[in-house]
Amino acid sequence: MYSNTVPTFVKKIGCRRYSWWKGSLIFDTISHMSIDTWESHLESRGAPVFGGAWDDTPWEFYEYARDVPHALPIRTSMCVPVCSLDPYNPQVGLTLNLGRGGYEIPGGHRDPLEDGSLEPPRQAAVRELTEETGLRTEPKLLIPYGYTEVRNSPDSPYPPRSYMQFFTAYTPDRPGRITDPEVDGAGIFTLDALRTMTERGTMRTSELKIVCMGICAVLKNRGLSDEHIALP
Repeated sequence: MYSNTVPTFVKKIGCRRYSWWKGSLIFDTISHMSIDTWESHLESRGAPVFGGAWDDTPWEFYEYARDVPHALPIRTSMCVPVCSLDPYNPQVGLTLNLGRGGYEIPGGHRDPLEDGSLEPPRQAAVRELTEETGLRTEPKLLIPYGYTEVRNSPDSPYPPRSYMQFFTAYTPDRPGRITDPEVDGAGIFTLDALRTMTERGTMRTSELKIVCMGICAVLKNRGLSDEHIALP
């Protein structure tokens, strides 16, 4: 049984610099470190990330086990990569964003295509997953399981009201390079470790719930029990 264990990759290729933080952060490969040890390691490098900075406003999440209709303006695609099928304490991939103060589900906006349309939500989810974590999957292997409404401020470059679709997938392969310059690192974490993150304010409780729902969707898809995955 794992306990706050991080059998993980943590890599950064080309790091941003912050005016309020001397130097840049390079994540080396770290294996089997507790959350305590890992976060102390990051803090010793000057990473100002662990102070409960998240705005934990609950997301209104709608379960929807199909691709969301095109009529609904899906602007953002997210993917929860399930890296271990242990029904008692599975592992998932997350990104680390220092600017926003914690750990996040991989994902992002759909890119425009040459004809002016936006790339399909599944394609966007796969692309963002690979760019932000190095993990790989295929659009056809994604499992859609819900969406949430996004309301942007008037000065945002994005529509005032759009939707974010959530996919999940089993991604057992080893991760590769992180190529997204906005991501400061990524890791594979046990569910116990994610619960510790929410207790410390470095991951949204509402986001943990969505991760747990993604894990359940993968387990059910493979005929495995999800009775041990308790939603927060």
